Amino acid sequence: MKHYFTKYYKYATPEVNKRCSLLCVLIKRMIVGAGVGYKKYLRLRGVGYKFELKNTILTAKVGYTHLVEKRLPYDFYIKFSRKARVIRLRNKSLTKITSFIAHLRHQRQPDIYKGKGIRYKRDPIRRKPGKRKTRSASKKRRKFLKKRVIRHRRSNSFGRKLRRRKRKKIKIEKNRKLQLFLNK
Repeated sequence: MKHYFTKYYKYATPEVNKRCSLLCVLIKRMIVGAGVGYKKYLRLRGVGYKFELKNTILTAKVGYTHLVEKRLPYDFYIKFSRKARVIRLRNKSLTKITSFIAHLRHQRQPDIYKGKGIRYKRDPIRRKPGKRKTRSASKKRRKFLKKRVIRHRRSNSFGRKLRRRKRKKIKIEKNRKLQLFLNK
């Protein structure tokens, strides 16, 4: 807003500035929508999940006993991927697209543990680990690892002894060669 009305900006109250900046953002969105338009993607993840379009009704098979149906507004353009797992929606209004997609996503939000559900295309995947092992199992695991470490240490010390012996042999051989050379 500051850039458009530099004279009057400093005299306006903060409330007026907020409303004017909101108007500017909405006008910019309308200009972009009229010129280029907006597109958003939705992605399905799960066995047997897919989108279908019959006339103006978008149906989604998302693991329920029934189909999730949503009427597509008349000014939307839709395009499916080859396996009908990703859809691209185009429209002039960004708010219409986001509200429509949010409503569809709300029907089957991504599962935290398996990751199945309806998600945005570049939505970060938030997943939790499953159940942890019981305490007794982890105790056994620790004992097993401890034994492995001890065995490993033994083999290491044995390896060190071998290396020392080799070094001694090499030193002795060098000394013999030196003595032979000096004696000549």
